[in-house]
Amino acid sequence: HLARQLQLPVIIHAVKSLSDILNIMKKNSDLTFIFHAFNGNHEQVNQLLKFNTWFSFGESIFKKSNKTTDAIISIPAGRIFFETDENEINIKTVYSEFTTIKNIPLTELANRIKENVSNVFGDKLKL
Repeated sequence: HLARQLQLPVIIHAVKSLSDILNIMKKNSDLTFIFHAFNGNHEQVNQLLKFNTWFSFGESIFKKSNKTTDAIISIPAGRIFFETDENEINIKTVYSEFTTIKNIPLTELANRIKENVSNVFGDKLKL
């Protein structure tokens, strides 16, 4: 209710609870959702893309698994964010790893992230 009232996204950190979260998302499909530290697979991405869903990556992007790579490749660049949390990882390193996996130029990715922030937060976020 607060996200709706403030017109801000709902930030979700989900571990082994996607079916429960999908039920909540179906009942609140007017909201925007951001999955923090997303670590799902390609099938989960497809389920979540049916909603106004965005995916944020940080440390998980460095896991060299087919699951992670396939998920990243299947997410449109217009639906991503990056994070570092409390990790020692530099955000530039996260961007760089993503450009390698997605085969997208760094400048294009940086511009896309700016657009994503604007699309999700509008003028509520001052950069």
